[in-house]
Amino acid sequence: MKPVLIALSLFISSQVFAQGFSAGLRTGATNWFSLNAHKEKSVVTKGTFTWNKEAYARYETKRGLAFEFSAMQYIPNQVEWYQAPLCMAGEELLSLNEKYNAAEFMLSVQYRIASDNSTKLKSYLGLSFSQTRVYSTTAVTIRDISTASVRNEVWKYTSGLVYCGVSNFTSYQLTKHINIVSALSFKFDPENIFERSRWDIDEYSPNSNVTWNIGCGYTF
Repeated sequence: MKPVLIALSLFISSQVFAQGFSAGLRTGATNWFSLNAHKEKSVVTKGTFTWNKEAYARYETKRGLAFEFSAMQYIPNQVEWYQAPLCMAGEELLSLNEKYNAAEFMLSVQYRIASDNSTKLKSYLGLSFSQTRVYSTTAVTIRDISTASVRNEVWKYTSGLVYCGVSNFTSYQLTKHINIVSALSFKFDPENIFERSRWDIDEYSPNSNVTWNIGCGYTF
């Protein structure tokens, strides 16, 4: 009897949880730029764009609160760290190949700000916190001028960044289970956005971004 009750309790719990659980895929673009509290220059407009691929899972409560976890992949356009000279004195750089990849893991806590049963439209607004890992691989071929010897070297770097900001999630219900979704967010790096030195206001170190991804979700 006890195993039956445990199985029944697990089934009921899963059904209650599944009522507000959804997951899906999104894709879109991010605009990266520098935003600093400098008295002479507040915004650097030399931003760049990246193309994103994202998977998400979210749970929406009946009281309007929602929790979402997402994982996003993109190829960064800008190096976010200082790179030392590749060649020493008396050496010649023959070839250089650089590859970059980035993954962002974000947790969002949102509250429903709009809901229309007639149009099956819902919208949420809240706070987001993310951890970004940037992976870099640099492969070089270097020739020693005096000996004419050639060597190949590969360097790998990993950097981590933390962002926080605001996010919006909007969904339109096509069928009982299928939704068209949109995710819009503004995030910034809290460690350097308030720096006032001119060193931080640099097009190679974007500290803020705006992301807009759209896609399709499935409600369980």
